[in-house]
Amino acid sequence: MVAGLSLCLQSCLLDMAPAREPLDRMWMESILAAQYGSWADGVNLPAVGGDEIRSSPVGAGTTRHGIGIHAVSTLGGGGWSFTGGVVRRAVVGSTTAELFGKEVWRVHGPKGTGNLQDRSYEFFLVVRPTGPGAARVVRDWRFSWEELAPTVAPEVAERLRRHYAGTELERQLERNQIISLDGYLAVDPNGKVATVTITGLKRPFQELVDLVQDLP
Repeated sequence: MVAGLSLCLQSCLLDMAPAREPLDRMWMESILAAQYGSWADGVNLPAVGGDEIRSSPVGAGTTRHGIGIHAVSTLGGGGWSFTGGVVRRAVVGSTTAELFGKEVWRVHGPKGTGNLQDRSYEFFLVVRPTGPGAARVVRDWRFSWEELAPTVAPEVAERLRRHYAGTELERQLERNQIISLDGYLAVDPNGKVATVTITGLKRPFQELVDLVQDLP
């Protein structure tokens, strides 16, 4: 029993993660200030990707509009990894509406690994004046793992079906699942209503956001 308790304590220590709240606050400060780049355990690196806008949070993280925040515990490697950035942008007069996507990944020590089930996603609709004035988040959405609809790339699924069948095929398909989540933003010509669409969920998601109070 003592040996079992010791192993449990070691496992728990190896999987301890830094507090998440300061990292979420850093993310919010970054999107409001339009400060792009990566922060890993206190080290700041500028964004180095291309200028394109990509609809997936992970894709956005590889562009110059990407944000990455990564922190692991010194006790064994458990931690958090946030990857995302601007997934859509629309100019409305003297204001810009931006949709940010964020992948939240709880990684586990000592190697900093994680499963699909350790991921969740967040989206933020930001209104940013092109002149004086502060940017602000007008709406946000959060999606847990249970709401996601993992898929298998068609070419991968075809290859697996040629080599496996029955329960083994099901197991291999599950092992090769990927998450394909994308965010889209459209603003009506009068700039009064934004339409936010998120794909890759088990249920269709589209929400209208009234911008009348948020745009000049």
